[in-house]
Amino acid sequence: MINGIFGVDASALPYTKSFLTGLVFFQYIYKPLMVLLIFIGLAHFLHLGIYAYYKINEDQEKGFEFPVNSLFFVIFIAIVCLFTWKWNNNYFDVRVLNNKIYSMARNLDFNESNACSNLRGKHVALLFLGQNQKDVLMDFNVFNSIDLKSLITDHDVVIYDSEKIKLGSCVQ
Repeated sequence: MINGIFGVDASALPYTKSFLTGLVFFQYIYKPLMVLLIFIGLAHFLHLGIYAYYKINEDQEKGFEFPVNSLFFVIFIAIVCLFTWKWNNNYFDVRVLNNKIYSMARNLDFNESNACSNLRGKHVALLFLGQNQKDVLMDFNVFNSIDLKSLITDHDVVIYDSEKIKLGSCVQ
């Protein structure tokens, strides 16, 4: 995913790569997690049904107490499933993922200030590549820093132009 946006090895963007790894893990674990949570929720819902059956058909003196834990757990699972579905299908959908990856990289890995004499006076963000850091990935897109909430919830956080991302060199 990172390579498709910037055209460089993902190891050049370590922070973005780390966050993206967690995001991809969340997308893979999403469906099995939902199935497991729904199964456990149904078991607790069944427990509530058994309670209702005994409450209606048996004596009040049997001492069968209301399963408060099961009720709270069913509510908790419903909330977790709702938020998990919303995050996976709305906030990190394939349609908006490239813009979010670009925004993460610009916030975390690119450097706005540099000591390159050939790039002084230009509005450019740099990502230094390699050990000697003479090769750079230059991004000429105008970018305003964003916060984490905007990164997650906004669908069109940043629209970038891939033509303004170029490889170059840094002369110090």
